[in-house]
Amino acid sequence: MAKTRFSWRSQIKAPARKLSSVLQDYAGDYFGWANDPRSKQSMLNTACNAWNIANLQEADREAEIQACLSEYKNANPGIDDVNDVEYNLRKLVERKLLLFSTDARHIIDAQVSTSGGKDVLHVVSMKKDG
Repeated sequence: MAKTRFSWRSQIKAPARKLSSVLQDYAGDYFGWANDPRSKQSMLNTACNAWNIANLQEADREAEIQACLSEYKNANPGIDDVNDVEYNLRKLVERKLLLFSTDARHIIDAQVSTSGGKDVLHVVSMKKDG
């Protein structure tokens, strides 16, 4: 009777990197522009929106970009930087597609805090269905 050998390697899947770490690689330079907690959170929100938009089908991305910009304008009346926000959003979508195209996790929530003088990202995500 032949023995069947069990291979641990075939059963163990390497854990995915924490999304907070991936976001640092994806948008760390962008976050570096912020100089106060409110700006850091705003930039994190933009980066997360771009991440989620990049995970959409290509045909759906433009409508979602426009929806984000509309929401930004409504939340920030009198602020005249929507062109900068749009530029950054589009660049972040491009960067996500270039560097992390296979990572389909959807960001539900993300917060930035400071601990020991360093920014710490707290990210809640879920796997995309399908």
